[in-house]
Amino acid sequence: VMISPRHFKRRFKQAIGETPLNYLQRIRIEAAKKKLEYTRAPVSEITWQIGYVDSSSYCRLFKRTTGLSPRDYREKFFRQREAGSSMGFGRGCVRKGLTPLTG
Repeated sequence: VMISPRHFKRRFKQAIGETPLNYLQRIRIEAAKKKLEYTRAPVSEITWQIGYVDSSSYCRLFKRTTGLSPRDYREKFFRQREAGSSMGFGRGCVRKGLTPLTG
């Protein structure tokens, strides 16, 4: 089916609720967040893995979206994880056979 780019964008936004570009950026940032949370891959490698070529533009977008730089996001996540493990929450519970409480 042949439709104009403008018509595609309008239809996409009508169906999804956001523009194709915003949707793609959101999906990429979510993928980057998971990689920052669960891997020690360098930010430059994650940038490439999620489809960005320019690390500086990716970092600006990440910070605008999350309020933190990729590095700060990773540091905050691992500090929370380590604090949770030392308090008996998170991954430490699973190893001890305990089930973490959920709200």
